Amino acid sequence: DSTRAINQSDEPESEEKQVGETHEFHLEHDKGRLWEFGWKCQACGEKQPFRFEQMRYEIIPGDDQASADTCRRVCPSCSHEYQDDVSTRRMLHDSIEENDGYILTREKGLRGYESFQGDAGMIWWIPWADDVLQKIEADRQMALGDHTKLMKWEQKRRARPWDMRKSIAETVI
Repeated sequence: DSTRAINQSDEPESEEKQVGETHEFHLEHDKGRLWEFGWKCQACGEKQPFRFEQMRYEIIPGDDQASADTCRRVCPSCSHEYQDDVSTRRMLHDSIEENDGYILTREKGLRGYESFQGDAGMIWWIPWADDVLQKIEADRQMALGDHTKLMKWEQKRRARPWDMRKSIAETVI
């Protein structure tokens, strides 16, 4: 079989690229049809990839852990909310049986290239609150002018490339 499978989370960590440049690994990944690990809403039946943008939480001034502990996942189709507990995370992880849980999210791609991506929210044994806490801390560092934590969070937890042009205005403190 000549199909090439490119997994975004396999990317080596590097800060060597200049502003606006994309690592060659990302360019290779972008050649294939994109399959993202997803979940099916139990309320409306819609399937969607795991994405941090589906997380909702309140900012409690002076208490990052309490802020993170308010997190829940919200279906982008019907707004049904899912609490952060191990049984819910496991249920959502296992909710799509076909294609081993992967959803085709980009149909265009070079023949023979298949790209796979999985957001850290799919890992059922890691509380979503841990991810939210890391994001809150990364945003705080970004507001101080240090992009390191946010870059690592984006690359390792979201399996997405980092773009140095991201603005401080995108962060929440």
